[in-house]
Amino acid sequence: MQNNQPIFKILRINQPKKRRQSGSAQGLIFMSPDFDEPLEGFREYME
Repeated sequence: MQNNQPIFKILRINQPKKRRQSGSAQGLIFMSPDFDEPLEGFREYME
C-alpha cells in the first residue's frame, strides 16, 4: 500500500473453455508400419 491506497489489484481472468472436437487431428498423425520393431542399435539388449 502506498499512502494507504492499494498499488495494484490481482484479478483472475477466466478464458472461455473451447470444447474438444472429435476427429480434429485426423490426418495429422502418422505411424510407420514398423514403429514397434526393435531398433538396430538395441538388438543386443533384446536377446
